[in-house]
Amino acid sequence: DVERSRGLGDVYKRQAWRQIQQDNASAQQSAQQLRRQVAQLRQQREELARRRAAAESAVASREQGLAQIQLGTERAQAALAELPADEATVPRQQKAKSEFQACSERRKQAQTQITEATELRQRAQHALDAARQQNESAISKVQELRLERERLASRQESCLLYTSPSPRDLSTS
Repeated sequence: DVERSRGLGDVYKRQAWRQIQQDNASAQQSAQQLRRQVAQLRQQREELARRRAAAESAVASREQGLAQIQLGTERAQAALAELPADEATVPRQQKAKSEFQACSERRKQAQTQITEATELRQRAQHALDAARQQNESAISKVQELRLERERLASRQESCLLYTSPSPRDLSTS
């Protein structure tokens, strides 16, 4: 129709304009999706950091407990060595030996718990590193989409050029 179109140039411009709008909408959807992914990755990273801090605290607490158990073990051994071996002290020696064995067992359990907590801390660190890499990748994608959006915006502006009316357009003569 003559009023609407002033030649093939306008038709091509409208087609290019529609394509730019579709590309821009697609880029915006991709950017929104990546923003959601970045937010999820940040939440995961924060959760992993909390877990790591808890694991480190548990390791420190258990190491302190282990040091106290070690000190108690050394004191018990020293006390056992000082006891005389007469018949009156035999029950006390047996009691001290059983306490020493119980203390040694608690020490072994504490060492096992420290080992488990250390492994948990290492797994949390690996998960945190993986989340950090995913976060960096998502941020890189967002930056690429921003550049693409800017490129599309510049294409959009370049397609809004004025064209002169067609010589066949009788409404302007």
